[in-house]
Amino acid sequence: MPLLRYLFLFCLITFVVNTVNTQTVTTTQQAKPKPLSDKALKRWLHKREWAGGLTLPLHATADIRSFHDQYLANKIYWDSAFSFLKNRDLLQMAP
Repeated sequence: MPLLRYLFLFCLITFVVNTVNTQTVTTTQQAKPKPLSDKALKRWLHKREWAGGLTLPLHATADIRSFHDQYLANKIYWDSAFSFLKNRDLLQMAP
């Protein structure tokens, strides 16, 4: 009987370790955006799909590649921030 318990525990631990390892590999692969050429980055920037209708320009000193990677990694947050800026009159907001 104890042998069956050890075998069951071994199988359970192996299953859990393999499941966690598979999820980690999948998450790591999804987190990395594909590197774009400089030309493709400029095209992405000028399309302004990321701006969600916001007309404010990206500052000239902004690192386009870093912005692109961060935008893709945190799209929900960036879209929320751009929506806030687009839909609020910042000059009329109370401090």
